[in-house]
Amino acid sequence: MTLEYIFNPRSVVVVGASAKKDKAGYRFVEAVMKTSFTGKLYLTNPSGGEVFGHRIYKSITEIGEEIDLALIQVAREHIFEVLEQCEAAGVKAVILYTAGFGEADEAGMELERRLEAFIKRTGIRLVGPNCQGIFSAKSRLDLTGSGKIPAGGIGMISQSGGVGSQAWMDASIFAVGFSLFASIGNQTDIEIHEYIDYMGDDADTKAIVLYIEGLRPNSGRAFFEAARRVAQKKPIVAIKGGQTRSGQRAANSHTGSLAGAAETFSSALRASGVIEVNNVEEMLGITQALLLCEPLTSDRLAIVGYGGGHSTLSADAVEKGGFVVPAMSPETDKRLQEALPYWAPRKNPIDLAGGYLTDMRAWIRVMRAALEEDGIGGAMLYGAWAAYAPTIQTGDDNWQTVTAELAALQREYRKPIIAFSHTGRGDLYQNKTLRDGGVPIFENVDTAVKAFRALADRQNWLKRLAHDDGGSPAKSKPSHMSSPDVGNLTEAEAYALLREYGIPVPNHRLASSAQEAAEASETLGLPVVMKISSRKIVHKSDVGGVITNLKTREAAERAYRELIERARASGLDADASEVLVAQQAGGLEVICGYIRDAHFGPTVLVGLGGIFVEVLKDVAIRLAPIRRADALEMVRELKAAPLLTGARGQEPLDVEALADILVKLGQLGSAHPEISEIDLNPVFVSPGSAVAADARIITGTTE
Repeated sequence: MTLEYIFNPRSVVVVGASAKKDKAGYRFVEAVMKTSFTGKLYLTNPSGGEVFGHRIYKSITEIGEEIDLALIQVAREHIFEVLEQCEAAGVKAVILYTAGFGEADEAGMELERRLEAFIKRTGIRLVGPNCQGIFSAKSRLDLTGSGKIPAGGIGMISQSGGVGSQAWMDASIFAVGFSLFASIGNQTDIEIHEYIDYMGDDADTKAIVLYIEGLRPNSGRAFFEAARRVAQKKPIVAIKGGQTRSGQRAANSHTGSLAGAAETFSSALRASGVIEVNNVEEMLGITQALLLCEPLTSDRLAIVGYGGGHSTLSADAVEKGGFVVPAMSPETDKRLQEALPYWAPRKNPIDLAGGYLTDMRAWIRVMRAALEEDGIGGAMLYGAWAAYAPTIQTGDDNWQTVTAELAALQREYRKPIIAFSHTGRGDLYQNKTLRDGGVPIFENVDTAVKAFRALADRQNWLKRLAHDDGGSPAKSKPSHMSSPDVGNLTEAEAYALLREYGIPVPNHRLASSAQEAAEASETLGLPVVMKISSRKIVHKSDVGGVITNLKTREAAERAYRELIERARASGLDADASEVLVAQQAGGLEVICGYIRDAHFGPTVLVGLGGIFVEVLKDVAIRLAPIRRADALEMVRELKAAPLLTGARGQEPLDVEALADILVKLGQLGSAHPEISEIDLNPVFVSPGSAVAADARIITGTTE
């Protein structure tokens, strides 16, 4: 059933309405009255009565009229009595404000299971439970109890009523408002991806913002696909709550959803075109920029304004944000020299240094020169403007006319202009004039730079999407895998499976005695590496289970005895008797991994490898299966990427071979649902190859 009954209902009933001002039931009715709902409003409460001139019926069935949407805010022990009334009256959808379900206790979990069964049986759509309600500007319907939500072009989906209310209150700072709002709570029925699709199709919604704590199990792919589909039409900006252990505990108890691994979630957001931010201020400000600004097509920015300190701060922030602040060309410098006093800095940043006090049009000449500089993608405008010398006028120009003309240059040159000013939150007319002209303004320089970054990231994502061939990544048929239902494959078993998918591994032999180890080392060719072969020992290096660079037969014999002794002494495998002998590989150590994520399913990662991978955490993640272009992009994202591509004159390593391993690793994992985790660490990458020197494969659940 469409969500139209929720956001554009013909009739609404508020269950639990009250004439007492200290009750939530009064606030909800008051909010509906303030926004002048365009449809029919009904109220119910077993006590009856009247409020705001509306009769309060004693039950839904007493109304006797067709009802599209019911808001229910009664104690949880009365929920199913009311739901049965909704079913009898033919109600199409329900907003369940009441808390105390899966997020609360065992009794609440049982109630939520009953709720799921009721929804499945009746087909009634449910928002919540444990939610703040919805708002629709088009229907002039506020079922949040607020009555103060400003109308505008942003659709908001939030797992927190508190975060939603902060957004409503802060919206005026950025001159934005909301077309739709949904507090989604536990998502027992309608999940976040359905709201995204609905708002994606809504003509009044120009951008979507999300506050996400967690998803329902196994719904990550649906979320990813919906976000990716809608982000091609309009910007999506998201805050992901529950990124720390304590935050995850709070999120789990807040909405009953799994918060999930922050890195995987962030990767899914990036890959789907969603801009991730840290707080409500960034969310609203960056969304404002995405709505107002022209696309950013170059990372070279001009910085124009006045004030030496703010000039320096702006330049620092822009470069730290990954942009270039190029010096102006001699041709542009000549134009600036004619427009500015001799003492004014002109190279970039460009500081007007009081030069406008005798000629306000200097602002326009300087900004035109900066935007016409070859390769400049946009401009940051900084300074206090009208807060300093507010009454100044030169000729026919004053702050009002100059500010309006500055803003208009964005459209003329099709290049974004973003303003940073310590008066950005004030009610000075300049702020409204800039925004009316399409220039967002921030009082924080870092937020202004993040807005530029959002413009760049969105443009780059759309560009990559346009060059995508549209095909799906190659899929592999499952191969035969002899393994336990749950546990750790031996490395020899893991090597065999990797080879089936074309992932290079070292030549190797198994040995059950010192003599066999010595013979294997000579057959393979010295030097060799030897490792404990045991299902019970997952991290071999923790027990000294790897010995490298064995150069003689005698060394191999000694290594065998040492490894078996260490394995048995570890207490993990008292019966250890087998080792794996492999050709010694070399190169830069990289980790390639796979995990079946609880939210998103098959996922691959790459990062700087070795024993310190969990400390350094230099990794890039994608949902699998992936294309070669995705794999190469993952490698480029790494801070260690210069080590692979040839830093300081070093010979470039075989990045193409590494990308090939990532693609095939995603195919392998996706084809084998019984595999929960694959760890190739290290993969040795050299100028001519990439080889998975160590492999760990876990089947079954890792929880």
